[in-house]
Amino acid sequence: MISVTTPPAYILRLGPAGLTVVRALGRCGVSVVALHSDPQDPAARSRYARIRVLPPIGEREDAWLDVLLDEGRRLGSTTAVIFPTGDEGWLFLARHREALGRYFRFAMPDADNLEEWPGKPWQYRVASQAGVPMPRTLFPNTEEEALQAAATLGFPCVLKPAHSRRWQAAYGWEKLACPATVDEFRARWRDATKHGLDLLVQEYVPGGDNQIYGVYFYVDRRSRPLASGVVRKIRQYPPGFGAGCICTSIVDPTVTRPITEMGLRMLQAMRFHGIGGVEFKRDARTGEFKLIEVNVRPGTMTAVVIDAGLNLPYMAYRDVLGQPVPPPRPLRGGRKVVLIGRDVKSFLYYHARGELTWWQWVRSLLGRTREYYFGWDDPAPFIGQLGRLVRGAID
Repeated sequence: MISVTTPPAYILRLGPAGLTVVRALGRCGVSVVALHSDPQDPAARSRYARIRVLPPIGEREDAWLDVLLDEGRRLGSTTAVIFPTGDEGWLFLARHREALGRYFRFAMPDADNLEEWPGKPWQYRVASQAGVPMPRTLFPNTEEEALQAAATLGFPCVLKPAHSRRWQAAYGWEKLACPATVDEFRARWRDATKHGLDLLVQEYVPGGDNQIYGVYFYVDRRSRPLASGVVRKIRQYPPGFGAGCICTSIVDPTVTRPITEMGLRMLQAMRFHGIGGVEFKRDARTGEFKLIEVNVRPGTMTAVVIDAGLNLPYMAYRDVLGQPVPPPRPLRGGRKVVLIGRDVKSFLYYHARGELTWWQWVRSLLGRTREYYFGWDDPAPFIGQLGRLVRGAID
């Protein structure tokens, strides 16, 4: 049995989002154990976490459960906290919440259908019932129905996975497809279905990458927001339909007020509990914000909100342990976080199209900007990431 003064935290998976949670807790004096399957991940170098290397959770879920139950028994009367930082970890925690709940505390909605929550079909059904604006969306079952859906919505249209993690396993950082013709649509549909993916067809919302906004919350067991902050993408990779590679915190109430209100309405309609993010895109035709997706766990760009003054992981940690949560500070605007390797690729794409000059790109990096892996008090992850980028350029 281990004697622990401050309850430790266990992070399910590292990567960028995991590193964010590790640092947010470690800097507040919390002892952190990170369960991860890649010992070469630069995030595994953080001084704020002890790393337990396990097989990929999708391959050996039993190994992850055994390790956590063993850790729980060793902790004895000390109740630790678990944070999932990816959909697989969140679903793992949902499936085993009863067994793990004997030893750990974690923010998890009290519902019987949690397997559906990371999926787009369930999220869009909730959004429709809650009156949250979203693009027109159709759910075909066959190729013929999909072609009819695309014809109804018009080209270009969006071919989107029902479950993002499965699409990313097949296509990497590309989050969806946006075919512009019938032939292109048919080819992408067939290729995706060969991978066993469930798909939906959605109206394309026009507007640049910098018209995509995310509001990040921690909401308690009663779905009450204890803190929230809004982030705007500046660029993403792959351009158009990827993940944010440079984002900034914003405080403009003409944007933050409607996005925060709609995001909270969405999470409360879900009866959500935990750290979550709701992403919207401003429609260039009407100026209306439309729902893109909901993340039911900390996302990569939660780091922007933390840098801007809201330590959502530490708030969640204290709340699930029944400790007082200090009132949030006002969010600081203009804090930027960049994943420089991906942002260089995004810049080169736009530069080749004549849409972004060298000076415009450099200027976008100026100000209160931090490279995602960088930390003055925790430099090893950045050094590891820099080495990985150099090796990739040489290869």
